[in-house]
Amino acid sequence: MISKAGTFLLFGNSESNADILYGSGFASHDPYCMLKHEGRSILIISGFEVDRARRQADVDEVWSGYELVRDLAVGRKSSRHKVGYASILVAALRKIRSRSIRVAADFPIGLADRLRSSGIRVHVLEGKIFPERIIKTDDEIQCIAKVQRAAEKAMTQAVNVLKASREVGNRLLYAGRTLHVDTLRKVMQVALMQENCTAPQVIVAVGDQSVAPHNVGSGPVRPGQPVVIDIFPRSIQNHYWADMTRTFVKGKPSVQLVRQHRAVMEAQKLALASIRPGVECGRVHRMVERFFQANGYETHAKDGMMQGFIHSIGHGVGLDLHEDPTMGRASRVRFRKGMVVTVEPGLYYRGVGGVRLEDLVVVTAEGVRNLTRFSKKMRL
Repeated sequence: MISKAGTFLLFGNSESNADILYGSGFASHDPYCMLKHEGRSILIISGFEVDRARRQADVDEVWSGYELVRDLAVGRKSSRHKVGYASILVAALRKIRSRSIRVAADFPIGLADRLRSSGIRVHVLEGKIFPERIIKTDDEIQCIAKVQRAAEKAMTQAVNVLKASREVGNRLLYAGRTLHVDTLRKVMQVALMQENCTAPQVIVAVGDQSVAPHNVGSGPVRPGQPVVIDIFPRSIQNHYWADMTRTFVKGKPSVQLVRQHRAVMEAQKLALASIRPGVECGRVHRMVERFFQANGYETHAKDGMMQGFIHSIGHGVGLDLHEDPTMGRASRVRFRKGMVVTVEPGLYYRGVGGVRLEDLVVVTAEGVRNLTRFSKKMRL
């Protein structure tokens, strides 16, 4: 946690560093710096971004990196003396009369070395930079819920295509052509763009592809086989994420797949009913493990690949797609009111396929409020 005493430095861009976005409220594809010094927040950015940053950033001051170092460049003729972030930061630290900074654990080591070579003491801060991010405000929850609505609209487009496809032997035909996962992915991406959202990837995994939970999927969609669609969009406007997964079958599923889907649905109901403030995240995961085992679904390695219930029951969602709390079997973190988490049990077996159902929920005083409204029906 950033204290008011001393000087703390964040460096990065808002696309890949949620902490600097959370701390400054400023979105930029290019890296920039934010100093916290004796309770003041200072954003240091390229000169052409200064005006926009002063309008949009939630900081006390905005400084131009160029203005900080322009005197250093006077008389320099060699390209070896190009001004970089280290020079800008040294100039900024001189301005606030600080020779010591604290940085996050993921601070670039090269930049840290250059600062140290300039006489700056660099200390790595242990723990989370903004631990308060784990609890979402009402405004943040609204932002996440809006992105989840966009995810559901995109999922609806994929379902419509699957429903409209025709079984012809071992193929599905859509608009006269063999239905491929890329067609489903494309209609979802278009739907997300219309909702001012983007998704860097959309998982559409068919058959045994779906046994690997993060297999993006490729090739034709086959009748009777599971189609696991995992969509995790991000808002272009407010940068919050959402996450949902459903499993579908066009045609007649196997008896094993029907039973597997039913077991996952029951496991999710059990998990949703168990979440409330004060309960350990790991306890919910272990409860689902025991449920699967009691119903004959063991987790084990086969042919060098783990099968069964092979991932955690969920994870936090916010300005990062995967953030606190962690919800694996060993997690000692306790649920708290205001957390936004996924609940996503899954079962994965070669020869049958994967089944995953993922909802996004808010932890409330009484239990959970589900932000996901989409049907869990498998057969289309």
